[in-house]
Amino acid sequence: MSVRTIYLFIVGVIFFFSCKNKEEIISNNFTSNPLVFSSDTILFDTLITTGKVSITQRLKVLNTSNNSVLINNIFLGGGSQSDYDIFLNGQENYFFKDVKLLGKDSMYILVNINPKVNNSNNVFIKEDSIVFQIANFNNKVTLLAWGQDAYYFNNDTIKSDFTFKNDKPNVIYGNLVIDTLVKLKAISNTKFYLYNGAKILNKGTFEFIGDKSTPIVLQSLRLDDKFENQPGLWNGIYLNGTGNNIFKWVNIKNAIVGLEINNKLCDINISHCKFLNFSGYGLHLIQSNNVFIDNSLFYKSLNELLYSEDLNSLKVYNNTFANISSGFSRQTTSVTISSKISDLNFVNNIVWGDLQNEFSNKSNSPTTINVTYNLFKAKEIDLNNTNNYYLKTNSEFVFKDIAKYDFRADSLYSSSSSNKKVPSKAKNNGDFNLLNNDYLDLNGNLRDSNPDIGAYEY
Repeated sequence: MSVRTIYLFIVGVIFFFSCKNKEEIISNNFTSNPLVFSSDTILFDTLITTGKVSITQRLKVLNTSNNSVLINNIFLGGGSQSDYDIFLNGQENYFFKDVKLLGKDSMYILVNINPKVNNSNNVFIKEDSIVFQIANFNNKVTLLAWGQDAYYFNNDTIKSDFTFKNDKPNVIYGNLVIDTLVKLKAISNTKFYLYNGAKILNKGTFEFIGDKSTPIVLQSLRLDDKFENQPGLWNGIYLNGTGNNIFKWVNIKNAIVGLEINNKLCDINISHCKFLNFSGYGLHLIQSNNVFIDNSLFYKSLNELLYSEDLNSLKVYNNTFANISSGFSRQTTSVTISSKISDLNFVNNIVWGDLQNEFSNKSNSPTTINVTYNLFKAKEIDLNNTNNYYLKTNSEFVFKDIAKYDFRADSLYSSSSSNKKVPSKAKNNGDFNLLNNDYLDLNGNLRDSNPDIGAYEY
């Protein structure tokens, strides 16, 4: 063995043991608590579960001391009977002993909630804590969750006519398939929470009828505030069946696609609905027979809010299409009417968004075309129709309060006087004779003889 090799070996050994000894210096003589936590409370907000779902939160624990510390005990206050699980260094337990944390270093504790519920329809609250004992100091981080028991559908197929119950939420995992010729019903105050990637595939028909005060709601299982406006959290609703369908007072949000229809023999009536926050399309009409849409709100999608391809008849009355991007880049218009359509009626609608042109008509000479009394964010479109308003800048039209989902048309400050407001172009400029016998707006208010354009009567 060469002298150089022996020398390097000795230096390496010295370096190894000097580092090891330094790391192992543990001090538990503190005048103040060395542990700092990323939060004093971990909140699981509005949880829907019966123990099948595991939602994880993280707690960061920082050692502010320059030296290593030994945390004597880390445990759940509820012990083995707790509704929570904690994980440290990949290990699950309700009690950890003699946990070492290096100086100025940190560690993460993962917390899961799997509440034990007793078939109750009432909201439950589950509270516990993680306790940290180090030297003479005790620390407690509160764990808090509230939620409700639910009905669960896990990759199920419905083979006969079925009505969802509304006394508890309906939670859907995977694919919920509705067989051919089956009618799927939901009544007012029915709530659906869909897990990541979940979809409803209906080969039959829908009859979803809510009411103004208690609409039917389909949304993501993630109900935390930070997910309120996030798109793409579940897959969407896909209708491939024949026959008559109805969506009335139904809110659909946070999916990839709100509703996609792909059957030339399908008829659908969409009335007083809200389509909110999609990473794909709001309403995608690939193939359909007769489609009627009225008094509905379509807000924010990465692609079109309404995209029609191959239809017999499309009748769209008193709706608001508002595609304000809010954080993502969009290239497509809010509304696109594509090539194949025989009967087109597009009346008393607002089509608005960030782009210079938010309405695209690619239809090939429909037998009937009536596009009138609309407010467009677009250059003028040659439709052989009159009484449309074409606005080119965002300053020419505003909604009341988008952050609060108030899409009533608001008054504007006059360009000639900053202290004087002028009525919105949408106010009183609709056509009463074209309301199609539905005189209630999306808020349930009766429209007057000079109705406003869009889904709301101001």
